[in-house]
Amino acid sequence: MERINLVELYSPMLLIPFWFISYTIFRCRRHFSDGTDRTHHFSRNLTTKYICTFFMMIFCFIHVFDILPSSYSTSEKTVRMFFFSSLGFAWFLSFYLVIFETRRRLRMKWSGHRSFWPINMVIHLIFAILQILETVTDFNNHEIIPIEKIVTFLLAFGICCILAVYAVFRPNEFTLINNDPLLYSRNMNQNRRTTVGRRKTVPEQEAEKKLFTTSIKECKIKTENNKQVVYFHIIVTSGGRTHTVRRTYAEFDSLHKTLRLKFPVDEFPYLDFPSFPRFHQNSYNLDYRMKALNDYLQELCFPEFMAAVFLDFLEINGHERTECLEYHNKVVNEERHLSIGSNDESGSRHGSVVANYYQPKFVYADEADTVQVPNYHLHSFINVKILKWIEERDHIEYAVQWKIPRLTQEGTIQKRFNEFYEFHRKLKKSLAPAGLPKFPSKNYLQNFRSQDSHALEIRKRKLENYLGHVLNDTAFLCQDVLDFINCTVDLESIWKSRLQGISYILHSPITWEGEVDKESHFLLYSLNFSKLYKGRQLCEWNIKRRYKDFNRLNRFLTKRLESPTLGNYIRFQQKLNITKPRKNSIEIQVLPSLPGKSISPLSSPGEIEARRKGLEKYMEELIAMPISAESFAFREFIDDPEIKQNLYEY
Repeated sequence: MERINLVELYSPMLLIPFWFISYTIFRCRRHFSDGTDRTHHFSRNLTTKYICTFFMMIFCFIHVFDILPSSYSTSEKTVRMFFFSSLGFAWFLSFYLVIFETRRRLRMKWSGHRSFWPINMVIHLIFAILQILETVTDFNNHEIIPIEKIVTFLLAFGICCILAVYAVFRPNEFTLINNDPLLYSRNMNQNRRTTVGRRKTVPEQEAEKKLFTTSIKECKIKTENNKQVVYFHIIVTSGGRTHTVRRTYAEFDSLHKTLRLKFPVDEFPYLDFPSFPRFHQNSYNLDYRMKALNDYLQELCFPEFMAAVFLDFLEINGHERTECLEYHNKVVNEERHLSIGSNDESGSRHGSVVANYYQPKFVYADEADTVQVPNYHLHSFINVKILKWIEERDHIEYAVQWKIPRLTQEGTIQKRFNEFYEFHRKLKKSLAPAGLPKFPSKNYLQNFRSQDSHALEIRKRKLENYLGHVLNDTAFLCQDVLDFINCTVDLESIWKSRLQGISYILHSPITWEGEVDKESHFLLYSLNFSKLYKGRQLCEWNIKRRYKDFNRLNRFLTKRLESPTLGNYIRFQQKLNITKPRKNSIEIQVLPSLPGKSISPLSSPGEIEARRKGLEKYMEELIAMPISAESFAFREFIDDPEIKQNLYEY
């Protein structure tokens, strides 16, 4: 095989490092005065990019000093050294440019990194192949090239493959919110029940009609008057045309205050105004701020809020502006005629309503029947409250008050933290192998003075939450718990006291909020729940959870099923014919299957849709499984209003 001339091989390739060096200089000069994102944190992907670009720079500089066979001419060796020197410098600039673009929230472009990394992958593959062929050829001349050189080129090829994947599928380490109007329109309409609501006074097709769509695609940091200012780029699609509007957080705040003045509460009592996100300085990163402002903007894109000031904010003009104002005036006139005393059968209040079902009687009346909810907590056994902490000579004690509402039993105990801790250890041993709720750290006060009131208040609240959990979950409420609080009521009587007929409904579909090209742990899933008593709705609310929250709940519920007390409770229910026995044995309780965690980030709408459907199926099956749906952890996960409002009150 004829040996390849290195001058002919490397001379054309010199264009690649020269091109990237020129691009980097131009890029840095253009954006050097831009502000930097001080809230950005390192991510695993970003660290991988740093490491890969650094090692590629080292590999290129190593090849500058390669010892070549004597058959190569001086000019060939010089060209080769010059090429790898230039390429090594280009990789150094690549390392710097990753930092530069990330801190300034600049998107990688195909004219830069997104082409440079894949091209280097091809180049190093060619080098590896040629090196192998050259080794075989020089074997006859007794000049065998060391195997380390081939391994180096193959290793460089592998690193470039990793970078090429990042260049194509994940070029940025900050959020880019999808500006697909169809995607956002579908997602927001599915959530519409819990934002503005459905009313008989305003025609549903008008209340839900969206004349334009908005999306905050990105944000840029600029330096103005020696201060950093963040501009959020809003993509507005109206009448088939799209334009971009740049607005600062201060302009968002001014818009919100203007709209609040335009729609006073006394004149529009039923208008569910979206809450405006407030941020402390540097307390939230720009991805979170952009996402929060985007959510706020989405909830304004309905006729109720299409006032002239909002249209000016989005720079909507022409006949689209006229049409928006007409719909706005029509809907606002209907809103203005709603009175606080109106009592139509469907209810005229917007949004999710949490009824005050802790009153002595909560009545649903119609022509057929009346259902009354008693005045005790619907899903709790024992209400508990730590009244105060008491300072003794050399220690602190906590005064705990408990009450069983339906049995009119109550009592008070006074315990030290060490007694709580020993109780937790004993309970953990007796309920093994079940997992218990998290107990407050024993060493929490190490860094505080023993009489630090703030730290003691935090510990008091955590102990109260812990007791509320073990006293109101059938997997943990056992005789040891009753003995600890000096309760003389037998366990079966407490089990009988629980109010039956309570159930939950998950309103399909679960919706998601986020961008298809970011990591799954940034995605938020929105769920709408209703709580029912004997088939009658008591309240309705909305929660937002991340996948890791579902995963944490699933792990805890799985360990909870191993509690021996839970098996005793199920047998007790079956003895009273409250729960019919299943075909399988009581001990073999299996939770529904939670969608698995993906190895790579979710990168397409199809993958996210599959995850969404899996979570929806998981929650529906979990609700249909009473032994888990009645658990304290599940009710805490779905933000049951009972837990948040009255579990620790009297």
